[in-house]
Amino acid sequence: MAVDWAEQQGEELQQVFRGAAGQIASGVAIVITMVDGEPHAATASSGVVASLDPPLLAVFFSLGSRMHEWLTQSGSFTVNLLGQPDHGLARRFANPARSSGWAGFAGVELRRRDPVPPILVQAAACFDCRVHQVVTMGDHGCFVGEVVGCGRDPDAP
Repeated sequence: MAVDWAEQQGEELQQVFRGAAGQIASGVAIVITMVDGEPHAATASSGVVASLDPPLLAVFFSLGSRMHEWLTQSGSFTVNLLGQPDHGLARRFANPARSSGWAGFAGVELRRRDPVPPILVQAAACFDCRVHQVVTMGDHGCFVGEVVGCGRDPDAP
């Protein structure tokens, strides 16, 4: 099947861009932060390596989202990079109507590490980050995190 291509403008371009951008291959990640002793999570379409030296990772969230507010409050986060079979988990944390705090993790296998965010047992890799910089980019905030610890599942593809 060939790509359906046509020039668009304004609102139509925004709608088509959103659908096309969703086809970009990237690692889906669940970002978790702690606020007042409670974990809060959201799905990010990717965790982007911004620098190797120093190690920096960037994640993006809508300016008005709960996660944008929580990351601004907490100053730190953990990125859990998911493997292929975990898209159901990604959809779960993409739902803005889900519960926040520990209740939002009901039934999810976690490794608790209080006071830092928990790690998802299913993660192929995880990165603990301290917010290094926040840049507003259009309708999103780019949270650049200094990686202070990381790990990977050696059996993950």
